[in-house]
Amino acid sequence: MAEVPSYADLQAAIGQPCRLIGESGASCQASLIAVPVLDALDDSYTCYAAVVRLESGVDAHQANYQFVLPDWRSWPLMFTPGRLDVDGRRTMSAVIHVRSGAFSALS
Repeated sequence: MAEVPSYADLQAAIGQPCRLIGESGASCQASLIAVPVLDALDDSYTCYAAVVRLESGVDAHQANYQFVLPDWRSWPLMFTPGRLDVDGRRTMSAVIHVRSGAFSALS
């Protein structure tokens, strides 16, 4: 399995439930809501993010989480809190920065 999810992995999972599992083992349900392409370090890199919305009433802090998709593929990623959505639910983002060509979906 790849060390990070590919852009295609994440695009295919938009709108699906996922799970964030903290280092303590505590976990929460989330939904992958966006996979924006971001500015990379330079032309030899590709950068994108996994943006999730946490379940209602859950707040989380910046930390390393195991990010688990519905098909049980998972990756360790650092998520950072973002703004609350219109329903008051917390969003979190993990930025993924890889060498261009590592995943062909963005080429």
